[in-house]
Amino acid sequence: VSDTEVRSVLTGQFGDYGILPSEACFYLHASIVNHYLNGGYFPLGGTSHIANEFIKSIKKHNGEVLVSKGVKEIIIENNKAIGVIMENGDTIYAKNVVSSVGIKNTFEKLVTPEYVPEEYHTILDNIPPSTQHVYCFIKLKGTPEELELRSSNLWIYPNRDYDKVFEDYFNDPLEAPMPLFMGFSCKKDTTWNERFPGYSNAIILTTAKKEWFNEWEHQKCNSRSKDYKEYKKMFGEKMIKEGLYKYFPKTEGKVLDFDVGTPLTTQYYLNSVEGES
Repeated sequence: VSDTEVRSVLTGQFGDYGILPSEACFYLHASIVNHYLNGGYFPLGGTSHIANEFIKSIKKHNGEVLVSKGVKEIIIENNKAIGVIMENGDTIYAKNVVSSVGIKNTFEKLVTPEYVPEEYHTILDNIPPSTQHVYCFIKLKGTPEELELRSSNLWIYPNRDYDKVFEDYFNDPLEAPMPLFMGFSCKKDTTWNERFPGYSNAIILTTAKKEWFNEWEHQKCNSRSKDYKEYKKMFGEKMIKEGLYKYFPKTEGKVLDFDVGTPLTTQYYLNSVEGES
């Protein structure tokens, strides 16, 4: 595709996999686009219903779901995983053990080094962290209809040259124009107005680098210093100004509260390597 504007439109969803189109293979991008072609769906009552329904099925079959319970180690005997040791010392044996926490967490944290095949070390050393983000969660006064919000997501780029956009942004994230994703679950969920009458919500996110926040990594989550909170707030205010107010002007003056998460937040709550999303 030679037309730069057409090319930028066709590749605009690259935020879903995080790599710039100039660095990604065509198949990766085509797969992402393809899964949208028949439209999207949103669960009535919010996304927590997906987890709740899974839990019902698991318990129906005599399973159990443990929340806020960390796994310390996968037990391996005769080169086979036979269970897990929990952080509190409990041992759970199982016929099958499935780790869905990523290759790095699995083989660098949960499997003892003696059981990690040599070729895996080479693989692990060559896998950098994936994309990291700053998230802004916003509470708004007014219904989605009053604020004229939309159900479809937005990918917002300051101009069509994505390589230049991200080069400028990474060099000066608080001054350069900011690439953004924006979505409104309040508009996707037809039960929202029954559950939260008179209010709306929004999420905005932008790509980030964990290194911007490294100086606060040693501090405890939810108890980090004032300068960290101020730095987060600056990101949130910029995202609201350049995203929410610009594209949905009726939201101006309607922001009741907002909370900002960084790669340090992602690292803490999801145990993701280097705060990757």
